[in-house]
Amino acid sequence: MITLYLERHSPLSEEILDNVRRLVLAHQVVYREERDKAHRTLPRGLRPPALIDDEDVFQGGEKIAAHLGELELFLEEWSRFQTDACYCSPNGEVE
Repeated sequence: MITLYLERHSPLSEEILDNVRRLVLAHQVVYREERDKAHRTLPRGLRPPALIDDEDVFQGGEKIAAHLGELELFLEEWSRFQTDACYCSPNGEVE
């Protein structure tokens, strides 16, 4: 499961959360509270926005977007081959 560390009312955090929801990925969200200046709600050394996927840590908008892009491609491939039908590639070959 993916864990998102986000800040409330942040456009970047909202964009990341929207993308995770669009991809229908199992996730939990941990918000850094404004009053929590010591970041006690976050793992040591982590600053929002951050995404943890199993053991992999992605911090910052660009790295999170790249990881979500990889997951989107994986999901597209996964769904394409999850039927008992044949698949025709763009060049017409049956796979």
